[in-house]
Amino acid sequence: MADERHHLKSLLMRESLVDRDVVRATEGPVVRMLPDVHVIKIGGASIMDRGRELLLPLAHALGQQLATDRLILATGGGARSRN
Repeated sequence: MADERHHLKSLLMRESLVDRDVVRATEGPVVRMLPDVHVIKIGGASIMDRGRELLLPLAHALGQQLATDRLILATGGGARSRN
């Protein structure tokens, strides 16, 4: 059976991603892909699990912010994802 996978030639092939020389060889300028967008991560355990007393005012504040800013809202898995 033929290997139908596609392999990309890269400095990272067969290298440890914690090797300081590899990291140094791949460093470059930071390019902001969405420079006019703010990313907000809402913690699962710290925000979402606390219920409506905390979540509703936060949702209201974020809704007001959407009138002037572009936002990407994300949430983490919280404590359940670390088990």
